[in-house]
Amino acid sequence: MWRLAIDPSDLAKVADQLAAAGYVERARDQTDRRRVSVSITDAGRALLAELQAQARAVQDEVLAPLEAGERQVLHELLVRVHHGTGEWRGGL
Repeated sequence: MWRLAIDPSDLAKVADQLAAAGYVERARDQTDRRRVSVSITDAGRALLAELQAQARAVQDEVLAPLEAGERQVLHELLVRVHHGTGEWRGGL
C-alpha cells in the first residue's frame, strides 16, 4: 500500500468500517485465503456519487475565479507535479 501511503492494517480497518456501514462487501479469495476481495455495494455506489457531486461543487466554487482555459492549465500543471513526486509526503 506504499503508493497510497496507507498501512495495510489501517486499510483493513477502513474496509471493515465501510463493510459495517453496508458500502462494501468483503470476501475471502478461495484460492488464497490470505487475500480479501472488496466490492462496492449499491449503497456504496450511491454514496460515492453523492460525494463526487459534493466534490465537484466545491471544486467549482474554489476555481470560480478562473476561466476554463486557466482551469485546464492548472489541472495539467498539477498532474505534472503529481507525476514528478511519485507519492504524497505531506507538507509543501
